[in-house]
Amino acid sequence: MPSRATAPQVCDYRDAKVASRDIFDTMVITSPNMDYVPAYPVETTIVHTYADGMWGQHEYSRFPQPFVRGRWHLACIPARPCPPDVPAALWNRLSAKDWREDTSIGFSGLGHMTAELQEDLDHAAAVAIRRYEEYDVPDNVRAYGNMLVLILRQVLDRMRHLPAAPSVAIAVAAHVQRVALELCGLRTYAEVLVPRTESSVDFSARVLPVVGGFAREASDAALFTRVGVPTWYLQPLTHQLGVWRVVESQPWFASVSREEMNPPIYQSLASMVGVGNLTGNWQQSMLLAVSKQVAGSHLAALAFAEVPEVPREESPMKRPRLEDDGEGLHLLMRSSTSAPVAHDPKKSRRRRKRGKGQPPTPDSPEAAVGTSASSALPLHPSKSYIPSAWFDDYSVWEKALKAVSPVARPRASALYFYPPPFLLDAVSSIAPLDPSAPYPARARTDEKIHRYLHNFARIRRFLCIRLFDPSLSHEPLTIAEWRAALWGDYLIRDYTFLPKPKGSPSDVKRIQRLQKERNEVRRFFSRVAQLRSYREDEPVLWQGAPLPLDGVRDLLLRASVLWECHEINFRAELMALDTLLVHKSTWQEVHRWEREAVVSAVWGPPSTVLSVLPAHNADSELRWACKFVADVPHTEAVRTLRNFAKVLMRWPGCPEQVVGVANGGSLSYSDFMQSQAQAVDFYVRQFVEHYSRLPVPPIAFPLVLK
Repeated sequence: MPSRATAPQVCDYRDAKVASRDIFDTMVITSPNMDYVPAYPVETTIVHTYADGMWGQHEYSRFPQPFVRGRWHLACIPARPCPPDVPAALWNRLSAKDWREDTSIGFSGLGHMTAELQEDLDHAAAVAIRRYEEYDVPDNVRAYGNMLVLILRQVLDRMRHLPAAPSVAIAVAAHVQRVALELCGLRTYAEVLVPRTESSVDFSARVLPVVGGFAREASDAALFTRVGVPTWYLQPLTHQLGVWRVVESQPWFASVSREEMNPPIYQSLASMVGVGNLTGNWQQSMLLAVSKQVAGSHLAALAFAEVPEVPREESPMKRPRLEDDGEGLHLLMRSSTSAPVAHDPKKSRRRRKRGKGQPPTPDSPEAAVGTSASSALPLHPSKSYIPSAWFDDYSVWEKALKAVSPVARPRASALYFYPPPFLLDAVSSIAPLDPSAPYPARARTDEKIHRYLHNFARIRRFLCIRLFDPSLSHEPLTIAEWRAALWGDYLIRDYTFLPKPKGSPSDVKRIQRLQKERNEVRRFFSRVAQLRSYREDEPVLWQGAPLPLDGVRDLLLRASVLWECHEINFRAELMALDTLLVHKSTWQEVHRWEREAVVSAVWGPPSTVLSVLPAHNADSELRWACKFVADVPHTEAVRTLRNFAKVLMRWPGCPEQVVGVANGGSLSYSDFMQSQAQAVDFYVRQFVEHYSRLPVPPIAFPLVLK
């Protein structure tokens, strides 16, 4: 024992200002510069998550962990708030009291953390990102820091946009705190610790207000004591050890929950809950695993619906109508199930009379675009370009869509992520065309449209949320399924006791298949979404205000719905096609997030896949319009083209001129026009080649919504 009665501020790293046996028999935990000893985090094959979103004794953002070479920045994580650089919100203890149910979804059980907490965490994360990005750090630190920023932005978007059960929402918010604190620690490591380690000056008296760590090697204990990091040294207990004070170790559960999370956030077949913690890299492995679990939101693949083939002798254009429940007009049959065939003009059929809800016939003036003289089949907006009565398409998209119209009919039904716009741009007696609509001759009549629009307003929140929630069956739907969803009859019917359908065996099988499909749609919306069937007199809210049935004639609502359906489908389709052509099965989650950030830059700042859901206060910048001032293209249009080209350049067969635009350089008037046309045409043709339907184009943000 030293002769002095009181311990110095900092003693030799081999001595003990405080000491504790903790869980050891022949070892002791000592500290040369701290007044307490935290419980030692024992290595284990499972790292648990707890009810407050923390990782218990292995919560490295709160408690010291054993030093690992290459991970020393973890010891530099702030130990207490230091506004404004390190806001206090990063230490808020989270519980179910901070969660609020979101009643706008239409069913119970999902919600968000309180708006105040989200705002505080959002601000704290922004501060952490800004402080990191504004500091010049070494390349190896920058690479890891960029990954943390990517993860943090992904988790923030998950917290803001996707409702969840209380346990999941808490885990997401806790991960925001964890990653933001680690980012703060990275800044402190680069700004303070690295210069101290490279200096020969003794900084031991200037102990940093950081988490610190456990040293198991004498060299680590000596270094961290000298540079002023809170140090706890695990060393053999001997008679030569100088000890000023013996203390009890402080249990980790004194400041965090000890109730394990239920249901678990991270699962593994090998360990049920947790991740291996037997290597020095366990922290990064756990970080990536939990990041994927709480924020790994992705779109489902866009493919084709599985349908049986139709015998060749039967015409796919004439099918029996179901009369059992009066829905024949509302749940249309699936798209053609026959292989694409060339049309023989010698065997052309007599033109049919255009009916309600159908697009213009090929000989009508407004449908002249996208048809051929040899075609006698009715046009369909999924296969042929049909302009809307409500707006003008961007000229570059109009030309590209016309060039591939009509698309040959595939074997199976095409799928859409969000209601196809052509289902919601018709007019009816209750929802007539607004007088300000520029092209009244293009209007299509559909007496179901007002019910479609009214029910869409009722189920819209669910349709947005399901895109990124696999538990809500987030797969895209066929046109027939979207019609059924918008019509709103979700009552499951028992067809067992109905008379057997009449007709040929193939007709009977087709009717039975359609009956099953109808019940699948009804079951999805009634059981998964927990939505009641539509009723005209049921209260519907739109943007926080009651919406009566005749309110769907409002121009603001129509413009908003059409823009949203175009924008969400366009963003989701671009993301899905890029995933199909570029992503590899061997990619880690962070690599996929990096690519999704590149794609999302087409419609805004690089972000996450959740930016597929646009904000309603979106700007009206001219992203695709060919506007020029003194022969110089609009800045926003150039930015959009370059970011679009950066996406396309990774696709097989991308035109050289588009690749050149992605690599930078000035753009003249002619260069911009040619490159933009090539880029959009290449995208449209790639989409048609892989999905056998027209893509949904972006449209200008409506002026009435500005």
